[in-house]
Amino acid sequence: TDRLFTEDVAVTSRHGEARGIEAIVAIARKGHDEYARTMHCKSNVVIEIDGDTATVRAHDIAVFLIDDATEALAAAIHRYGARRTAHGWRFSSLEVTPVTLTAAIDRAALPLPTGKA
Repeated sequence: TDRLFTEDVAVTSRHGEARGIEAIVAIARKGHDEYARTMHCKSNVVIEIDGDTATVRAHDIAVFLIDDATEALAAAIHRYGARRTAHGWRFSSLEVTPVTLTAAIDRAALPLPTGKA
């Protein structure tokens, strides 16, 4: 995580507020550990650079696999603050604004991939 975030990173989400890498890991786990798997897809990324700082906005669609039979879907807008450090660009803040979250929905029965084309 220190390759993505500054040591003093601040995060605000529906799960609460956190400051510092250990605290943001804890808040991420609070929101994700109850699921068997998750997958996030970012789109519509807009980056505005102003010297050694930047703002980033992205749309996030997430699939939360609850179990083998159910999942939930979520959409949010992510707003990041970033700054240039001695080790490159790092995110210094993240504000997650929820747009929607479904209740558990039935999963379609799909065959598992075999790794063969």
